[in-house]
Amino acid sequence: MSDSDAVTALEYKLRALIITGDYSTATSLLSSSSPDDTFKSAFEAYIALAQGSDASSTFEQLITDSKDASIVQILGSFYLIKAGRTEEAIKLLSRHEESLEAVLLLVQLYLSQGKLDAAEKEVFQASAYSHDSIIYNLAEAYVNSAKNGENLRGSLYFFEELSHGHPTFKTLIGELVLNLQLHQWPEADEVLRKLGELQGTSADLVANEYAYANITGDHSVAKTKLEQLEELAPEHPTLVDFKQKNELFDSVVEKYKDQVVN
Repeated sequence: MSDSDAVTALEYKLRALIITGDYSTATSLLSSSSPDDTFKSAFEAYIALAQGSDASSTFEQLITDSKDASIVQILGSFYLIKAGRTEEAIKLLSRHEESLEAVLLLVQLYLSQGKLDAAEKEVFQASAYSHDSIIYNLAEAYVNSAKNGENLRGSLYFFEELSHGHPTFKTLIGELVLNLQLHQWPEADEVLRKLGELQGTSADLVANEYAYANITGDHSVAKTKLEQLEELAPEHPTLVDFKQKNELFDSVVEKYKDQVVN
C-alpha cells in the first residue's frame, strides 16, 4: 500500500470510528498513526466537534493556515456547515484538487441552495477524472434527481442498487424521494416500511411519513404525523419549514384582509 493510500485508509477508519461514537479508539489510533500535524489537529478538532465540544479556534486556524490540505477542506467544511456558514464551506471545498468527496459535498450544498447549474458544472468537471467512481455516480444521481424528466429513473435504479445488499437510511431516502417524484406510491410506501424496519421510529422517519401522506392527499395522517414530529423533535427542519410557511401565509392574509370583498 502506498503512503497516500495508507493515509486515505486511516482517514476513513477514523471517520468510521467517530461516526459510530467510538471516540476513545479513534483518539488512540490518531495518536499512534497520524501522518502529520495538520492531519492530527484536524481530526482532534473533529472528534471534539462530534462530542459537542467547542473546536472553533482549531478549525478557524486550520482553515486560515492549511486550507489547501484535503483533510482540512473536508473536515473544515463539516464544521462550517454545522455552524450554518454554507458559503464559506463552498469556498473552502472549491479549493480541492480532483477530490470526488469534495465534489459530492459541493453538489449537495449547491442543490440545497437551488443552484442546479453549479451542481451540474461540478459533476461535468469531475467526469474527466472520476474513473466511474461510486462517489461520482452518487453526485451524478443527486443532480439527475433534481433535473426531473427521464433522468429520474436512472437515479432510482442507482439508489436501488446501493440499497440492495446493504441498505442504509440515506440510500433508502434516495429511493423514497425518487419514487415520490415518479408518482410510484406503492413503491414509496414499501420504502417507508423498510425505513421503519431499519431504524424504528425516529424524527426523520416521521418527517418522511408526513411528506408521503401530504403528497398522496391523506391529510388526516399528515396531521397526525406532524403532531408526532412535534413531540419527537420540535426543531426538526420539516417543522421549522412548515411553521415559516404558515407564518408567511398569515402575514399575507393580514396584509390584504381589508382588500378582500365579502
